[in-house]
Amino acid sequence: MSGSISFIYEYGEIDPAEHWCYTKGLENFCVWGQDKLGVREIDLRVRFMKGQASLNTAVEGKPAKSQLRLIREGSNHNTSYEVSIDLTHSKGYHDDISCLAHEMVHAEQFSLGNLSYTPIRTEMGLIWGFQWLGRAFRPPATMDQYKVAPWELDANTRGEALTKMYFDQLMERCSCGEGI
Repeated sequence: MSGSISFIYEYGEIDPAEHWCYTKGLENFCVWGQDKLGVREIDLRVRFMKGQASLNTAVEGKPAKSQLRLIREGSNHNTSYEVSIDLTHSKGYHDDISCLAHEMVHAEQFSLGNLSYTPIRTEMGLIWGFQWLGRAFRPPATMDQYKVAPWELDANTRGEALTKMYFDQLMERCSCGEGI
């Protein structure tokens, strides 16, 4: 079973030729990244909001550059997952690919069952937290907590490796005369 990838572009004035090249590069990365991560069965929606207001998710009032939203969760590993990735505050193509890679690692974490949302009982009642590799975590309240959350450390490390692998492959293809 193969998932779908859809892109929504919500940004202002841009040269049509630049737009086509830029968006085709992002789309090609998503297909390549799904294959490398082994998550081709996930339906992936990417909303690209270059230069627009910050995303709603923030820790300590600091806006996020990207976020993953789980739209539909599967009952078994690698089945019926649909995720939405929102990107904003672009600093360029490399930054966008890096953000996509990070969020695609989160998509893989969810699809494999390594990361999930889970209710956690607190003094104030039930709250939604995270379960990572079988262990429950409260949602990070500070940027320091967010940066060291184990699922974020994993997404940072593997997202950076995926980004490097992608750009290394592009450079190799260019130097061989194959084109991109």
